[in-house]
Amino acid sequence: MSISKNVGGLSKYLTKMRSTKQYTKVKEGVESIFSAIPFLGSPIVQALKRTKGGVKTLLVNNTWFEELGFSYLGPIDGHNISELIEILNNAKQLKGPILVHVKTIKGKGYSLAQKDPSKYHGVGAFDYKTGTTLNKFNGITFSEAFSEAIVKVANEEKKIVAITAAMADGTGLTKFEKIFPKRFFDVGIAEQHAVTFAGGLAVEGYKPVVAIYSSFLQRAYDQILHDIALQNLDVIFMVDRAGLVGEDGETHQGIFDISYLSNIPNIKILSPKLPQEIEAAIRYALTQSGPIVIRYPRGGSNISIDTIIDYTNPLPVMHCKGKKAVILSFGKAVEWAFEIRDYIVAQYKIELGIVEVPYIMPVNEEELFKLIKTYGAVVTVEDHVLVGGFGSIISTILHKHQCPKRLYSFGFENGIVRQGKIDKLLEHHNLNPKQIGDTIYNEILKK
Repeated sequence: MSISKNVGGLSKYLTKMRSTKQYTKVKEGVESIFSAIPFLGSPIVQALKRTKGGVKTLLVNNTWFEELGFSYLGPIDGHNISELIEILNNAKQLKGPILVHVKTIKGKGYSLAQKDPSKYHGVGAFDYKTGTTLNKFNGITFSEAFSEAIVKVANEEKKIVAITAAMADGTGLTKFEKIFPKRFFDVGIAEQHAVTFAGGLAVEGYKPVVAIYSSFLQRAYDQILHDIALQNLDVIFMVDRAGLVGEDGETHQGIFDISYLSNIPNIKILSPKLPQEIEAAIRYALTQSGPIVIRYPRGGSNISIDTIIDYTNPLPVMHCKGKKAVILSFGKAVEWAFEIRDYIVAQYKIELGIVEVPYIMPVNEEELFKLIKTYGAVVTVEDHVLVGGFGSIISTILHKHQCPKRLYSFGFENGIVRQGKIDKLLEHHNLNPKQIGDTIYNEILKK
């Protein structure tokens, strides 16, 4: 084994040498010559390989990869571009599977990022001189609210444990980790294990809280269904980055979780509209049996509203009364509903009703019908795909009750939502307040 890190000149020189075509030809030539010697050839070749392997292990420390059949080259300084290009060009000439071990420094070139790489893993706009986030939201973010709430509740409930899949900082669990190190588990980038592990803890009487991004939770669909839901285990899923994430890109858009979770037996889905509702949602979840999902978006909220959902009994809530049509929404989409209503009032002088549905699955159908019975048209707005989303759930409910109301659903069509600023993405998909407002007026209110 190596006594210290392989950063010396000899290790680098040997890596360069072993990556060249000339080295490979010489090695193959020597093996060919000795192999041709009758009787003694094969033992000599094997002895030379063992000797070479021993020296290489001492100087390069690559035996683990070699045992798997890889030609190992490295470690290489990933910030030395000329050296990296040379090694990669040489590697292309080699035969068989090759592993090029490149070492880089996260945040290289920006001192603040090098000091705190986790913080700068995925960021929005910030002041590059100070590192201060340019927060466009009023108050705290949903992730920050969760960070404070889980610590507060865990101080009271000693059976709470927190689980993350290599995203302690992103999901807001670093504070919990510092205060309750023995009740915190980072399982690495293994969402499937995080979910099954949570199930095992629940069986033993613990109250596991699994914090995972919406787009990453889909990796563990089978475990949620088979290991949690079928046994109706008490596991709380804090689904962060639900809805549009914007500049994090298409792989991170959390617009599928309602579709892939709402069809699972025993699952309950809550969607707070304000960071201030996170703690109450967690406390409510702790009183429930079976798996429960609390989904919330990236960032915070700009809603100026005093109505906080009573999570001791999270029923649909009428925020505004109107004429002809009512908007049903949840979570982040409640903010959009108010923006749509404000636009229609300003542009067309017509009032719209707004009903918040905090409990997406199952929807309290009786209470919902009490609130929407006087409206001829129902509009759903969601930060999610339409297929299998909130609009689909409401459509199924209306059809089941043979309700004659017209239904208009606004959300993302079945396709890929690309990277971009959220306001630009909404405009591109015809989902900004003006576009939806004009459609509602032309299709419903004008007639």
